[in-house]
Amino acid sequence: VPREKLILGIGFYGRTTTGFDGKPDLHKAHSKTPDTEIFSPEEGTPSYFSILQYQDQFDIKWDSTAQVPYMTGKTANTFVSYDDQVSVRLKAEHIIDEGVSGCLIWDCAQDWVEAPIGSGQVRDTPLLNMINEVFYLENNFTR
Repeated sequence: VPREKLILGIGFYGRTTTGFDGKPDLHKAHSKTPDTEIFSPEEGTPSYFSILQYQDQFDIKWDSTAQVPYMTGKTANTFVSYDDQVSVRLKAEHIIDEGVSGCLIWDCAQDWVEAPIGSGQVRDTPLLNMINEVFYLENNFTR
Protein backbone atom coordinates (compact mmCIF):
# COMPACT_ATOMS: atom_id res chain seq x y z
CA VAL A 1 0.00 0.00 0.00
CA PRO A 2 1.47 3.39 -0.89
CA ARG A 3 2.29 5.54 2.15
CA GLU A 4 -0.01 8.33 1.00
CA LYS A 5 -2.94 5.91 1.37
CA LEU A 6 -2.12 4.95 4.96
CA ILE A 7 -3.77 6.46 8.03
CA LEU A 8 -2.26 5.83 11.46
CA GLY A 9 -4.34 5.57 14.63
CA ILE A 10 -3.90 7.59 17.82
CA GLY A 11 -6.00 6.64 20.85
CA PHE A 12 -7.21 9.28 23.29
CA TYR A 13 -7.73 6.63 25.97
CA GLY A 14 -5.64 4.33 28.11
CA ARG A 15 -5.60 0.69 29.10
CA THR A 16 -5.30 -0.50 32.67
CA THR A 17 -4.33 -3.77 34.27
CA THR A 18 -4.06 -4.98 37.85
CA GLY A 19 -2.96 -8.08 39.74
CA PHE A 20 0.81 -7.67 39.80
CA ASP A 21 2.92 -9.69 42.18
CA GLY A 22 4.55 -6.72 43.86
CA LYS A 23 4.75 -3.22 42.41
CA PRO A 24 3.31 -2.84 38.88
CA ASP A 25 5.74 -2.05 36.06
CA LEU A 26 6.56 -2.73 32.42
CA HIS A 27 6.99 -6.36 31.36
CA LYS A 28 5.86 -7.81 34.71
CA ALA A 29 3.33 -10.63 34.98
CA HIS A 30 -0.18 -9.58 35.99
CA SER A 31 -3.74 -10.87 36.10
CA LYS A 32 -4.82 -9.08 32.87
CA THR A 33 -7.76 -7.68 34.83
CA PRO A 34 -8.63 -4.03 34.10
CA ASP A 35 -8.79 -1.56 36.98
CA THR A 36 -12.53 -1.05 37.36
CA GLU A 37 -12.20 0.57 40.77
CA ILE A 38 -10.22 3.74 40.08
CA PHE A 39 -11.47 3.91 36.49
CA SER A 40 -14.94 2.47 37.14
CA PRO A 41 -17.05 4.64 34.78
CA GLU A 42 -14.95 3.51 31.82
CA GLU A 43 -14.56 -0.11 32.93
CA GLY A 44 -10.78 0.11 33.08
CA THR A 45 -10.29 1.86 29.73
CA PRO A 46 -9.98 5.47 30.89
CA SER A 47 -10.31 8.53 28.73
CA TYR A 48 -7.39 10.93 28.68
CA PHE A 49 -9.31 13.38 30.87
CA SER A 50 -9.87 10.64 33.48
CA ILE A 51 -6.18 9.80 33.41
CA LEU A 52 -5.43 13.46 34.13
CA GLN A 53 -8.01 13.47 36.92
CA TYR A 54 -6.40 10.52 38.77
CA GLN A 55 -2.72 10.91 37.86
CA ASP A 56 -1.80 12.13 41.35
CA GLN A 57 -2.44 8.54 42.54
CA PHE A 58 0.28 7.25 40.19
CA ASP A 59 3.97 7.53 39.41
CA ILE A 60 4.39 8.69 35.81
CA LYS A 61 7.15 7.01 33.79
CA TRP A 62 8.33 6.96 30.16
CA ASP A 63 8.81 3.92 27.91
CA SER A 64 11.75 4.94 25.72
CA THR A 65 11.16 2.06 23.29
CA ALA A 66 7.50 2.77 22.57
CA GLN A 67 7.94 6.54 23.14
CA VAL A 68 4.86 6.73 25.38
CA PRO A 69 4.16 7.42 29.05
CA TYR A 70 2.74 4.93 31.49
CA MET A 71 1.69 5.12 35.12
CA THR A 72 2.13 2.77 38.04
CA GLY A 73 -0.01 3.01 41.15
CA LYS A 74 1.53 4.62 44.21
CA THR A 75 -0.67 2.48 46.45
CA ALA A 76 -2.97 0.71 43.96
CA ASN A 77 -1.68 -2.38 42.17
CA THR A 78 -2.48 -0.76 38.81
CA PHE A 79 -0.61 -0.11 35.56
CA VAL A 80 -1.95 2.41 33.00
CA SER A 81 -0.71 2.74 29.42
CA TYR A 82 -1.79 5.85 27.51
CA ASP A 83 -0.69 8.71 25.28
CA ASP A 84 0.01 12.25 26.45
CA GLN A 85 0.88 15.46 24.62
CA VAL A 86 4.53 14.45 24.16
CA SER A 87 3.76 11.01 22.68
CA VAL A 88 0.97 12.41 20.49
CA ARG A 89 3.41 15.05 19.19
CA LEU A 90 5.92 12.29 18.36
CA LYS A 91 3.23 10.30 16.53
CA ALA A 92 2.06 13.35 14.56
CA GLU A 93 5.66 14.16 13.62
CA HIS A 94 6.14 10.53 12.53
CA ILE A 95 3.10 10.86 10.26
CA ILE A 96 4.62 13.95 8.64
CA ASP A 97 8.12 12.42 8.40
CA GLU A 98 6.85 9.19 6.82
CA GLY A 99 4.54 10.93 4.36
CA VAL A 100 1.41 9.00 5.32
CA SER A 101 -2.04 10.46 4.72
CA GLY A 102 -2.93 11.39 8.29
CA CYS A 103 -4.35 9.95 11.47
CA LEU A 104 -7.55 8.58 12.90
CA ILE A 105 -8.30 9.36 16.53
CA TRP A 106 -10.62 7.54 18.89
CA ASP A 107 -12.33 9.36 20.21
CA CYS A 108 -12.14 13.13 20.44
CA ALA A 109 -14.62 13.28 23.35
CA GLN A 110 -12.05 11.43 25.49
CA ASP A 111 -9.76 14.46 25.22
CA TRP A 112 -12.27 16.99 26.56
CA VAL A 113 -10.78 18.43 29.73
CA GLU A 114 -13.53 19.99 31.82
CA ALA A 115 -13.17 22.98 34.12
CA PRO A 116 -14.27 22.48 36.76
CA ILE A 117 -14.32 18.68 36.54
CA GLY A 118 -17.88 17.40 36.20
CA SER A 119 -19.20 20.73 34.90
CA GLY A 120 -19.65 19.63 31.30
CA GLN A 121 -17.75 22.77 30.26
CA VAL A 122 -14.82 21.92 27.98
CA ARG A 123 -11.76 23.95 28.93
CA ASP A 124 -9.20 22.32 26.66
CA THR A 125 -8.49 19.52 24.19
CA PRO A 126 -4.73 19.05 24.74
CA LEU A 127 -4.17 16.00 22.53
CA LEU A 128 -6.18 17.30 19.58
CA ASN A 129 -4.50 20.69 19.95
CA MET A 130 -1.10 18.99 19.73
CA ILE A 131 -2.02 17.16 16.50
CA ASN A 132 -3.32 20.42 15.02
CA GLU A 133 -0.14 22.22 16.05
CA VAL A 134 2.11 19.67 14.34
CA PHE A 135 -0.01 19.16 11.23
CA TYR A 136 -1.22 22.66 10.47
CA LEU A 137 0.77 25.25 12.36
CA GLU A 138 4.20 23.70 11.92
CA ASN A 139 3.89 21.74 8.67
CA ASN A 140 1.01 23.22 6.65
CA PHE A 141 -0.36 19.66 6.32
CA THR A 142 -3.11 19.76 3.68
CA ARG A 143 -3.78 16.17 2.58
